[in-house]
Amino acid sequence: MVLQSLIPGRIRREPLLGMVFVLYGASLLVLATTRELALAAAVLLVTGACAASFDLLQQTLIQLAVPEEQRGRAIGVWVFGIGSAPLGHLEMGSLVAAFGAPLALAANGCVVLVAAALLLARSPGYRWSAESSRLNSR
Repeated sequence: MVLQSLIPGRIRREPLLGMVFVLYGASLLVLATTRELALAAAVLLVTGACAASFDLLQQTLIQLAVPEEQRGRAIGVWVFGIGSAPLGHLEMGSLVAAFGAPLALAANGCVVLVAAALLLARSPGYRWSAESSRLNSR
């Protein structure tokens, strides 16, 4: 989050969200395959940074995209999504109990990468390009 605070407000945030989404899924896959403690710790650091960045960028983009009079409703939907996190914990715990942690991490990493691919395929604004780092035209 500290690194994100150094990014000027003029740079488009949508491509950053797409990049963080892909990096998060990839870090889960790497974590699933690692056997060394030091590498696992480094990958967990990346995974946690991606999760925090995703949350921060998602909240920022929601507030920027929604008209002021509808912001309360949009944030309510976001809070509902955050409140449903225990369902993901149940899913992950069930997979770990049934198949082990590496397979559960790999499966969830694949799901995240598929979701990221769908986002990037359907919403070109979330793709990183040379224009992404230019000044925002808004």
